[in-house]
Amino acid sequence: MCTAAACLGLALAAGAAAQSRADKLRETFLVFGTVFTGRGQLLPGAEIGVRRGDEKKYRWRAVADRRGEFGIRVPMGAEYEVRVRAKGFAEETRKVDARQGSREDLTFRLSLPAEKPRQGEPK
Repeated sequence: MCTAAACLGLALAAGAAAQSRADKLRETFLVFGTVFTGRGQLLPGAEIGVRRGDEKKYRWRAVADRRGEFGIRVPMGAEYEVRVRAKGFAEETRKVDARQGSREDLTFRLSLPAEKPRQGEPK
C-alpha cells in the first residue's frame, strides 16, 4: 500500500513515460510493406534492410511475417533505401523519402532471377 503522495508520484511518472513514448513515435517514420512472389503469393521470411541513402550499412532490419508483411520505424527527415531479399529470388530495392508524412506503404513482387544459359547453349 502506498501513501497518497507516493501513489501520485508513481502515477505522474507512468504518465510521463507514456508521454515520452508517444513523443518518440511522433518523431519516427514507419516503413510498412508486403512482399509477394512474382506470381502474387505471399512471401514470408523475406529479409528487409533499411539504410540512409548516403550510407553503406543497413542499420534497420526485419523479416516478413507469415502474411509477408513488415514494419520498420526510422527517424524522420532523411531519404532511405529499402532492400528486400529472399532465397531463390532476385533482390529488389526502393527509395523512401521520410522528410514529409509519417508513413510509406510499399509492395514488393520478387521475381525469380534470370536463368543463366547452360554451357554449350546459345545465349
